[in-house]
Amino acid sequence: MSYGQVDNMYRPMAGDFFEGVSDEEESGTSDEENILTDALETNRRSPKTSVKSPHDKFNLHTRILGSIAGVLFLFVVTTALVDIDTDHHEMIFFTATCVMVAAINAFISLLQGAVVGVAGKFPPEYMGAVVSGQAVSGILASIARVLSLALGISIIHSAFVYFLFADIFLLVGMSLYLGIFRTIRSLALSVMFVFTATIGVFPAVTVLAVSSARTSGSSWSNEYFIPIACFLLFNCGDFSGRLVAGQLRWPSIHGNGEKWILFLCCARLVFIPLFMFCNLHPRAHLPVLFPSDWFYVCFMLLFAFSNGYLFCLSMMYAPMKVTVEEQETAGNQLMAFLGLGLCSGSIISACAVKML
Repeated sequence: MSYGQVDNMYRPMAGDFFEGVSDEEESGTSDEENILTDALETNRRSPKTSVKSPHDKFNLHTRILGSIAGVLFLFVVTTALVDIDTDHHEMIFFTATCVMVAAINAFISLLQGAVVGVAGKFPPEYMGAVVSGQAVSGILASIARVLSLALGISIIHSAFVYFLFADIFLLVGMSLYLGIFRTIRSLALSVMFVFTATIGVFPAVTVLAVSSARTSGSSWSNEYFIPIACFLLFNCGDFSGRLVAGQLRWPSIHGNGEKWILFLCCARLVFIPLFMFCNLHPRAHLPVLFPSDWFYVCFMLLFAFSNGYLFCLSMMYAPMKVTVEEQETAGNQLMAFLGLGLCSGSIISACAVKML
């Protein structure tokens, strides 16, 4: 379903590409939108009629992983371009978009051929699952578009969510295909939740803290509070946690140790509301439940130490779960889930600041 998902992500955006370019207030579809839609469809379909899978040069494993990696790279570039102002370079951006769509669908064509070839070796139910997955991807993309309209999300944020959604699907699809994910899934998810919780508040939320003694006019409250209580304390606590993890190694990798690590990583999400109820400003919605500086400092110490400790423990244990030949792939998967944690944490932090 992952390659079907990315194949459908550009569709809902076609009508929004030129929205706001013209000052004319008129209903209907503009000529630019029609041109864009036709161009994107042409670029989406052309590679599928011209690209043939190079069976004689690359094996199946390389074709599948290479295609997914190519699509993922182009979608990451597309996601990064969402926030760039291209009003003065519309045709350049339009041309670049068409080229990327063509390249993405060339990779998808190779991927589809490989996946269908693999499914053909199994009973008919597997081929049915492949075909059904393509249809489900179209439904998900359409639902995302409807939700963005219903929630009043801006075009830019809507596009960012679409492409980020596709990035996540690709990363998950690649991990599931490699198979090693089954062995290290608890630790990979632990890494993801560690950074979801950390980036969810640090530094976007924690940097808004204000000392309860700010009216005293002291240097601590006005100049040194954030540099010391936020940044220095976090980095020292994070470093300490990593050092202790290298020596203590608890929970153990044996028994239910992985599940305990995952539980503790998920439990770190409680720091998000704890920091939000500290003395942060500006705020307009939530009350301050922990006004004292000591609450903030204690939360930061636990927050930082647990970040370093649990991250280091997860990274150390994962290679121990696989063979020597699989350790590099396991490391790449951990980095992929670390990236997922950073992305999800960034979204949470933006929402948390708005909710204050």
